[in-house]
Amino acid sequence: MVELSNQYLTVNLHPKGAEIISIVGNQDHINYMWKRDACQWANSAPILFPIVGAIKNDTCRWKRISYDTTWICPS
Repeated sequence: MVELSNQYLTVNLHPKGAEIISIVGNQDHINYMWKRDACQWANSAPILFPIVGAIKNDTCRWKRISYDTTWICPS
């Protein structure tokens, strides 16, 4: 777990994919993120950054280089 904090907030991130686990107010101690309630949905989506969702033709381009993204979610 990676923790970032300032006088207002403490943010916990999963080291794989920088998934935000919690955002807690340092004054009110309220967690403003999803708490993974098993009654509703206990899972999470750890691979969110830098793209969320499908990619056209399973290919993304970065600095003029094309990358095949089928390894992320093989069919």
